[in-house]
Amino acid sequence: MLSSLVVIRCIPEGFSEDEPMELNLIEVGEDFFDFFKIEFTMGRDFSKEITSDKDSAVVLNETAVKSLGWEIPVGKQIKSSRFMNRDRKPVPAMVIGVVKDFHNGSLHEEIKPTIYRYQPDRHTEILLRIQPDNVQETLAFLEKKWRELPTHLIFIYHFTDTTLERQIYQKDQRVGKIFTFSAILAIVLACLGLFGLASFTAERRIKEIGIRKVLGASVSSIVFLLGKEFFLLVLIANIVAWPIGYYVMHRWLQDFAYRIGIGWWIFILAAVAVFVITLLTISYQSLKAANTNPADTLRYE
Repeated sequence: MLSSLVVIRCIPEGFSEDEPMELNLIEVGEDFFDFFKIEFTMGRDFSKEITSDKDSAVVLNETAVKSLGWEIPVGKQIKSSRFMNRDRKPVPAMVIGVVKDFHNGSLHEEIKPTIYRYQPDRHTEILLRIQPDNVQETLAFLEKKWRELPTHLIFIYHFTDTTLERQIYQKDQRVGKIFTFSAILAIVLACLGLFGLASFTAERRIKEIGIRKVLGASVSSIVFLLGKEFFLLVLIANIVAWPIGYYVMHRWLQDFAYRIGIGWWIFILAAVAVFVITLLTISYQSLKAANTNPADTLRYE
């Protein structure tokens, strides 16, 4: 149903033979586009009822049409040494349809101009869609049926989603795990540091807190007094971290041909999360110091 991708040199209609173009070629079997639910924007799909489709029919993707500059590609011809009839004689291929662009590789790369040729007798892979229930039983059934076929090939299978994750995005997943672990470790260490600093600050200012309470200061005002220094430091840290974070994320996203934008709301959300974590970390020591009986802290003064 599917052969490997190759790059071919071809002469599209209206182009000079001295300036051949390079297009990706994928040879497909029956129901390829229907199997992957790829929509046609123009023309038709390959048909086994039309014998000429096997020898001289091709389908282009939208990127290929744009690169060729054709407004109406259906009916145009493309010459290539790869296009031969059953007698091994070169024949020009006629465009019978155009499909929407879709990725058959990594999102790190742009969609390439691609030409699809109908070759149902030349497969390197057979694609199947199975139900997620009873996967092992289904694989055992497929292997049994495969052994009944007159072939010496070994039954080897793989799942498309697993293959894509392992071969294409394995590096990204590894980087993501490293960043996640580093972020969690940094947050834990920062919280321990904040907790220790809050304890030290509360202990150092315990008599000041006692005097303020004697003079009528409320618990909330004392908590605010102890916390404002930490919040000021957190604000400065955010201001320093925002441009660095933006630069690192921008550089990483440059490796993708199709990427999201970095919205300002991400930094605001991160800042709010940091302030909440800071508040939760220092609140215990701040409340403990604010609720201390002034008589206990000032009895020796």
